[in-house]
Amino acid sequence: MDSSLVTSRPNVTETPWQRVRLRVPRADGTYLARPSLQNVGSLLERNVAQLAGAECSIAGVPLSELRQQAREEVLRAAAYWTRELLGRQPEFLDCGPLVVSGHQPELFHPGVWIKNFAAAKIARQCGAVSLNLIIDNDIATARRIRVPAGTREHPTLHAVEFDGLEPAMPWEEAKIVDRAKFESFGIRVQQAMAHWPMPAPLAQRVWPFAVEHSRKTQNLGDCLTAARARLEHVLGFGNLELPIRHLATQPSFYTLIAEMLGRAAEFREIHNVVLDEFRRVNRVRSHTHPVPELSEQNGWIEVPFWIWKSGDTVRRHAFVRPGFPEVLLATAPDESAAVAGLSPSMCDDPASTQHVLALLAEQGVRLRPRALATTIYSRLILGDLFIHGIGGAKYDEMTDRILSRFFGVEPPDFLTLSATAFLPFAEPFPVTRDEDGRLRQLLRELEQNPQRYIAADNPGAAPLIAEKQQLIGEQLAADACGDTPLSPAATRSGLHRYRRLPEINRQLAEWTTQRRTLTRDELTATREQLTANQILTSREFPWCLYPLDRIQRLVANLPDIG
Repeated sequence: MDSSLVTSRPNVTETPWQRVRLRVPRADGTYLARPSLQNVGSLLERNVAQLAGAECSIAGVPLSELRQQAREEVLRAAAYWTRELLGRQPEFLDCGPLVVSGHQPELFHPGVWIKNFAAAKIARQCGAVSLNLIIDNDIATARRIRVPAGTREHPTLHAVEFDGLEPAMPWEEAKIVDRAKFESFGIRVQQAMAHWPMPAPLAQRVWPFAVEHSRKTQNLGDCLTAARARLEHVLGFGNLELPIRHLATQPSFYTLIAEMLGRAAEFREIHNVVLDEFRRVNRVRSHTHPVPELSEQNGWIEVPFWIWKSGDTVRRHAFVRPGFPEVLLATAPDESAAVAGLSPSMCDDPASTQHVLALLAEQGVRLRPRALATTIYSRLILGDLFIHGIGGAKYDEMTDRILSRFFGVEPPDFLTLSATAFLPFAEPFPVTRDEDGRLRQLLRELEQNPQRYIAADNPGAAPLIAEKQQLIGEQLAADACGDTPLSPAATRSGLHRYRRLPEINRQLAEWTTQRRTLTRDELTATREQLTANQILTSREFPWCLYPLDRIQRLVANLPDIG
């Protein structure tokens, strides 16, 4: 690896870039865990010691002090919010390491859900606390799920809506708009799945929890979260829960904002250099993957936050313009879009920034972290171990470099975890892509070399086979002559072979007609089965379609925590 790609603060040793390949587990009931779950205990201990000894200050606050403040604030908020979610006080330790994970409040698939169960299991076995962050600053798109329909031989996907159609908007702003559709969702899912020979889907059992919670709040994401979280706690794997909208208004989070806005130009430069390195190492040509560059326009610097006003359906990029007597925060690189003025000494006096941001929150201005800022806070300031899925783990190759170069700390390790569980509505067909290739190759052979599939003593085919072998021998001899000029006789002989060989193949192929027909039929059936398997073995079905025993088995097979 080019050593020029490795730059960090003098007191931090940065791991050289490597092209990491994380592959989705393909087989039913399998996992991806990196590092192994058997090593999580030692990883957690190492992170705790590393973060405790980190010599770093954020907006003038020593990291150890800020971490203690963040833990107290967030656990207090999470305990309160989880109690409202469950209708009872959650059980959790108020000491020990903190394990953090998170995802959007959508009806995700079990491969995502396994992170929640793993976080609870790690906390239980390592004397830790587990927290699930609800990423409600992300976008809620379609308010429906895909349910398998059709037959095993020809499965299709049918949409079942859990709410009325609405434009895409942040989950934080998404409200239930069609109560009848929302309340009947569990029954309609059960009806849609009724013709498949499988136990009742979880939607039948848990959707009443969502409906019950909808009588307290119209927030769609909170109601979906209630259904999931209630079941997790019933199964003994519950975590504390907290939406980003509550995390992002904690004073400790405002301290991080003060640091990042106060050093916006430096952060942008480091971010874009690291992004360029990531793209080069991973051979990414897209200018938007994994994220766009942070821009600068006429002195306005883009920062990794979203900003919008209560009730808006569109998130906007946040910009700051350094200057005196104040630093302007805006929704666009224009003074007319400014929403607040901040102290130019934010890094030394975060209290003034906290005061302004708290006032903005009271006025309905949402300043929310983008994925990078969420992960920085979760890994560096809040938690002791963060659990990523595959997508987040790839992205966090960037975060590691930013932690070392911008904050001057050794990045704590994280756990990457994912799983695959097939929805047991129909048995997949026992075919593979290799079988498709074998049959296509056989068809080519039957058409181009039919003599290989005809008995040598076939009285009708034997003379043709012998003639073909003779012509092939003559062609090989002619090829051996290379660039030697051909005589007129040799040219005529070559023209004869050129015309005669396809005719012989056509005549010989008449003896393989039945074999070719059977092979084509087998290839057609194989391709239909492979197409069906794309649905039968999909890992993307939402967790609410699965029967309880399938999820219990997936969780029970989680490797032991070591």
